[in-house]
Amino acid sequence: MPLPLPDLDKRRFDDLVAEMRVLIPQFAPEWTNHNPSDPGVTLTELLAWVTEVNLYRANRVTPRTVANFLSLLLGESSIPSEAFQAAMHGVSSADIERKARQVSAEIEDVFVRYAEQETRVSVLIVVRAGATQLADIVAATQKQLANLWVVGPKLTVELLESAKQRALRFFNDPYRAITTSDFEREAMLADPAVGRVAIVANALLGSITVAVVPATGVVASPGLLARVKRRLEDRKLVGTRIIVRPAAYTRVDLKVRLGVRPNSLAEKALSDTDVLLRRFFDPLAGGQDGTGWPFGRPVSVYELYRIIESVPGVDHVESVEMNADPDRHEVPIEDLPIMGSLETITVN
Repeated sequence: MPLPLPDLDKRRFDDLVAEMRVLIPQFAPEWTNHNPSDPGVTLTELLAWVTEVNLYRANRVTPRTVANFLSLLLGESSIPSEAFQAAMHGVSSADIERKARQVSAEIEDVFVRYAEQETRVSVLIVVRAGATQLADIVAATQKQLANLWVVGPKLTVELLESAKQRALRFFNDPYRAITTSDFEREAMLADPAVGRVAIVANALLGSITVAVVPATGVVASPGLLARVKRRLEDRKLVGTRIIVRPAAYTRVDLKVRLGVRPNSLAEKALSDTDVLLRRFFDPLAGGQDGTGWPFGRPVSVYELYRIIESVPGVDHVESVEMNADPDRHEVPIEDLPIMGSLETITVN
């Protein structure tokens, strides 16, 4: 059972009159007649009565007030636009409320709200105190309203209390993007097609650069980049400049000479080496921990030695040549490496 809400202000008529009379000597010392027959005292009592009425209303939060506040919090409206009304085939709020009230005598009030960005009509119902079978009432109301229009906005029915819980979850979810981790989180949530992102903040320019790696493929499409930027633009602080671009790849060509252990198949050792190296360079599943190559990390020949020698059947690595340069020990990477040509040769 929920705890009863306390009154916001417990002052009553007598308390307000006494409070104002105490202030008379401070603000009007020449006013000395404080009897009820004095016109000033009569005016004071009138103001106290008006104040008591307003305090009473402040202490009584009606379901309509709750519904209006939830609509404000969730970005919904009580009045649909003309285009949205047309999509509902002319069905008005009054039509929805009337049909919903016909479902059960337990329904005390009905509020209709329009979430146009989600193309959804939300029907909030208030049941009488002590009502049972709440789930059945909601299901019956949903069924009753289901045939109002066949094609158009989605229609959902829920109790006002359920809408309050939904609003609380929405309010508690992080929304505003301020830190680099905020931008990373929001960019990943922008679209299921986003695989990884890298965030670079420039405090002097007030800019945030987001490099996007798609979940499928290598280069992010313009549509995906636009969706990521649109979400970030909605959540950034005023004045922050958002730059969303595809991840930049640095080509790495490898020529590997390795020795195979006795009694091992050379073809299998070469094939396993090829698979392992390509997986190691994968932008989503590569790197040391299998979560993707770290953004900006250079490719070291010594790291490749260790990876190749971990392949079953490989005895040792004779040499690793990167980008046709036998003396190169490291390749600088802008964002991520991408495997170019790969040649593996046995020296046995």
